[in-house]
Amino acid sequence: AGGQYDSKSKEFRGFAEAYMLDALGSSVKTLFNQDVCLKGRPKQVETYDSIGFLYTRTVNTFSCLSPDPVNAPGVRFAAPTQTDNYLYDGEDPNNPSQPPRQTQSQIIYDPQDLIYGNPTKTIDQGDVSITGDERTTTMSYLYNPSIYLVSLPSMAQMLDATGTVISQRRLLYDGATNWATQLPPATELLTQEEEWLVPDPLTYPPGSSIE
Repeated sequence: AGGQYDSKSKEFRGFAEAYMLDALGSSVKTLFNQDVCLKGRPKQVETYDSIGFLYTRTVNTFSCLSPDPVNAPGVRFAAPTQTDNYLYDGEDPNNPSQPPRQTQSQIIYDPQDLIYGNPTKTIDQGDVSITGDERTTTMSYLYNPSIYLVSLPSMAQMLDATGTVISQRRLLYDGATNWATQLPPATELLTQEEEWLVPDPLTYPPGSSIE
C-alpha cells in the first residue's frame, strides 16, 4: 500500500507498507522509507499473532551520508545507524498492560572507512532499562583500492561495559604471518585467523587459541 512515484526523477520509490500473512493467521507488517536516499529501506517491522496482538517491533534508523564529499559530492550512502527492538508478550497494541522490553544497537562509521561503507564500531546497549550489559565491538580493515579490495576485515575486538577488551579476532591474508606488518592483500584469500578470549588479548597468555 502507499506506492510512491516521483514524476520529476521518473522513479518509483516503492510502497509505504507491506503485509505478510501466514496460514495460521500470524502477520508481519513492514513500513518503508520513500525519500530519495533511503527509499526501499525498512524503517519498522511488526509481528502480530492471529488475533492481532503485537509480539515484536523493530525500528531501524538510517542516515544519508556522503562518503567522499570532496571527490564525489553527489554520492550518498544509506547507512544503517541504529536498531531498536521491542519485545511484547502478546499485547493488545491499543491497550498494552506493560511497557515492552527494549534492546538497542548502534553502528558508527569513521570518515576514512565510510568511503567504502565499512562500519568501524557497533555499540550493543543490551536491555536499555538496565546497565552493565553493554558491549562495544570495534573493527578495522585492510585496503587495496588499486584492485578494489576495500572490505576485508583485519581485526575485531569486543569491549565490555567498563571498556575492558574481552575478546579479539585478527585475520591475515595471502600467507602473512604477522598481523602488525601484513601488506595490503592482493587476493581475498584468508590464510590465518587468531582469536583470544581473555581479559587482555594483547598479552597473548598461555591458553589463548590460534586458528
